[in-house]
Amino acid sequence: MQVSRESTLTLSPKYFGKNLAKSIERELKRRYEGTIDAKYGFIIHIYQLLDYGQGKLDPDTGDAEFNVKYDAIVFKVFRHEIVPCRVSQVTPNGLFATAGTLEIFISEKLMPSDLQYSTLNGVPSFVSTEEEVTIKQNSEIRVKIVGIRAAAQQIVVIGTIKEDFLG
Repeated sequence: MQVSRESTLTLSPKYFGKNLAKSIERELKRRYEGTIDAKYGFIIHIYQLLDYGQGKLDPDTGDAEFNVKYDAIVFKVFRHEIVPCRVSQVTPNGLFATAGTLEIFISEKLMPSDLQYSTLNGVPSFVSTEEEVTIKQNSEIRVKIVGIRAAAQQIVVIGTIKEDFLG
């Protein structure tokens, strides 16, 4: 999704000059791309610098503080959303799956009761006792998001495959 954001950016005097806009855009990308914002989710790409104003000079350091407005592409999931994922790790307690940059944990308690942990053939997996279903590393599954918590530079997501048309 595309969002317009505002941030405060402090620049050293070495960046002042005719290429100030390019310097601000470069520093903005360096500082914010690939980070997590609690409100917007993962900031994937900053693609347009909209405005940076005059800037406010700090007389002690010589640095300038700019109120920057920009457009960015972000990735945010919502509770009850169903996302396609790839299983990255299988443990006896559940499995981890990734959807782009997002990592989702699916506890064994949030899986159908017929799925049992197995290490048959030395490959950790969850195997169905009723159907011929095996979920192992690199399996593609559909997960429903049941919980999201944003922490400092990390989003913790819990998912389920216990409902129809999931897994």
